[in-house]
Amino acid sequence: MKGRFYIFPVLLMLATCALFQAIPTPVHAQPASGSLSVSVVPPTLPADGGTYASLVVSLMDSAGHRTIALSPTTVYLTSSALGVAAPTEAAVLIPGGDSFVVANVTTTALPGSASILATSAGYTAGSASVTTVVPTGYPTQVAVVAVPNPAVATIGGTGTLLVELLDSSGAPALATSPVAVSLSTSNPGVLNTTLTRVTIEPGSFLAETGFQSGYVPGASTVSAQSEGLTGGSVAVSVQGPLPLGLQLFAQPSSIAQSCSPATSPPSCQGRLVVMLVGPSGGPAPAQTNTVVQLRSSSQGNVSLPSTVTILAGQISAEVPFTAHQTSKASGSSVVTGSADGLSSAFATINTYQPQGAPTGLALYVGPNPILADDESYSSVVASLVNATGFPTVNSTAVAVTISSSNVGVGNFSSLTFSIPAGAGYGWTTITSTYLAGPTMLTASAHNLLSAQQALTSAGAVATKVVVQAISQDVPANGGTYPALKVSLIDDLGEPAIAPSEVPVFLTSGSPEVAQVADIVIIPQGSTSAVVNVTTTQVPGSSNITAYSSSLGSAYTPTWVELSTTQPSPAKLAAYLQSSSALLIGDNSPAIVVQLENAGGLPARASTPVTVGVVSSNSYVVNVSTSVTVPAGEDFVVVPLAVDSTGTATLSVTAEGLTSSSATLTVTAVPLSVTATATPSSIMVGGGVFLQVTATLDGEGIAGASVLWTPAGGSLLAPGNSTDSSGQATATLLTSKVGSWTEDVAVIQPAIGEFIASVTVTVTPPPSTTSTHSGPTGAAADVPYVVVVLVVLGVVLLLVLVIRSRRALERLDFEEPAETPERTT
Repeated sequence: MKGRFYIFPVLLMLATCALFQAIPTPVHAQPASGSLSVSVVPPTLPADGGTYASLVVSLMDSAGHRTIALSPTTVYLTSSALGVAAPTEAAVLIPGGDSFVVANVTTTALPGSASILATSAGYTAGSASVTTVVPTGYPTQVAVVAVPNPAVATIGGTGTLLVELLDSSGAPALATSPVAVSLSTSNPGVLNTTLTRVTIEPGSFLAETGFQSGYVPGASTVSAQSEGLTGGSVAVSVQGPLPLGLQLFAQPSSIAQSCSPATSPPSCQGRLVVMLVGPSGGPAPAQTNTVVQLRSSSQGNVSLPSTVTILAGQISAEVPFTAHQTSKASGSSVVTGSADGLSSAFATINTYQPQGAPTGLALYVGPNPILADDESYSSVVASLVNATGFPTVNSTAVAVTISSSNVGVGNFSSLTFSIPAGAGYGWTTITSTYLAGPTMLTASAHNLLSAQQALTSAGAVATKVVVQAISQDVPANGGTYPALKVSLIDDLGEPAIAPSEVPVFLTSGSPEVAQVADIVIIPQGSTSAVVNVTTTQVPGSSNITAYSSSLGSAYTPTWVELSTTQPSPAKLAAYLQSSSALLIGDNSPAIVVQLENAGGLPARASTPVTVGVVSSNSYVVNVSTSVTVPAGEDFVVVPLAVDSTGTATLSVTAEGLTSSSATLTVTAVPLSVTATATPSSIMVGGGVFLQVTATLDGEGIAGASVLWTPAGGSLLAPGNSTDSSGQATATLLTSKVGSWTEDVAVIQPAIGEFIASVTVTVTPPPSTTSTHSGPTGAAADVPYVVVVLVVLGVVLLLVLVIRSRRALERLDFEEPAETPERTT
């Protein structure tokens, strides 16, 4: 009997459970597949062995939209061409709550392309191609220019060497730091550099030094080398006559035999001048010390040393000869000069016994011609002759006056010299100039007949001036550069030495492009001069005209076209790490500002470049700043902070460079947290089924913490975390009448806390005279019936328990009546 009292409550409880199970639950969303996206920003990197933060690895949903990682996600990176570029790290981590990560890529010196592959468990792999090029505007090679070239072989001849830095396209490249360049020459006997090492300072693309051409004709290559740069060289031609033969000058060629040792030189002693001549018979400097063999056909008449040495760089040498006393009134000897590789020469020396007093002078000049090189030559000898023209001596010293008809060709250091007493001759020096041509020398003395002799100064005669460009391209940046040279040439087009300062007048056809000085001076003794050009900020070309009126009344202008180019870089490029961003935390892409040349290739900054970055919509992206691209770099990364959803255009500008822009779209995070109440309106004391759902890109967020905040009652069995479908449930037992907002917080460590709310309306119980006016339908009645049945079941259970206890007590105190035995 006792078991029967519990059957009905148990049945009520089972019915209640069945009713709870009958409440419909939403269908869970199926997980969506994701993928990896890889991009290279900027898309073209320098092939210089540098490391650049340019690989952007992003998470995308199945629709191709940016999404975020709910937990740290490891991504593995590989390269298809390690010789070109490769990820610096083999794996990178996208932190929870972020949608992308920026990885480093390291390039090599080999330009080309490489494919970067990104893989991660659970995601479709992504890839992107990185292209590397040798950047422009960055020094990659050294060039050297010689002015003049060809040069003239003269003692003390000088020229200018310009050492330049060029980029990969051959354009001038300004140094970003001091660049040391070593100089060497292949043939020091022909040409030597003034310095063996020069430094190109930051902000400049060239350094200037000099060279000495010397007196040896030929060619020499000047090489320029600098660490990390491709070397350059230039072949310099040194023009001048090569010695082909000898020429002998006996001074005097007629000499008195009587010898007075007290005189200096002795009266019976003369001198023999041995000269080197070139193909045209003009003077030719010795390339090395040249030994000349001397022989006399009659040692009894004339004796002299057996050899004489012409020193390197000199055109002649002198040796003394002696006229011996003979029994005859006169004598003669033929002197021969010979040397290996040279044609021989001969000179006849006649000797006479002196007779009579001197009545006149004889003049001898040798070497003749001399070089127009501003050097001194002891080549003029005056001797005494008697009335018959034979050599004689004088008992007293004779003062001789010497003059030149063309002092522009040569002049004497002293206008007078002496023939000592007892001697037959005297000598003096003449100094040449840089002017080639003839002059007439005149020797005179009191009571003596004068004598004349022609002397020629050999060298090219400047008849024209030409202007040439040293550098084909000059930076159009307002700088001043040695970009032109003006040179003197003769009628054959060969280099000619300026006999005196030669003014050259210059004009620029386009001064808005390039400007030159009105006049430049070619120094005396030089063949050319370097002309500085001042450029403007306007690239283009200009005809530079040069002429000189000092080369004759009829002058011919000459001109050259000079080009100026916009220095690299020429423009800006703006690249976003992603054209879209999610409005969450600091997960905003940066903008990369790259310097490029006119062809769109990366261009290194020669000096710091200030770039302005401005947003068109400060509500979306609030940025208005200036950043600096350091010297030697080609791009800079500017982080951005987004404030709201929308679109903003980011513009980048810099003085003198073409501007650029990029557009960023900011969207909300594809995350949804919703709460529902079933039913949304119920009578007080009833139960409401609450459910919260958290999804990302339609996929449930599992394991998120759930915090319920009941306002209209208490909770029964609340779920404190989301399940695999991103859902959590709870039952609200209403206890207050009114409209209540029930809040629920979903907390995911990677993305933060999100609040969802739902409104529940609680009505008072119906009066006894009124009909139920609550929600209708099975879905609305089930929770109410359940609550009522639960309450009734509990009450009935209590009643049954009390009644059963009382019944048991009565049984315990009452004696059962004895049953009479039945008898048979």
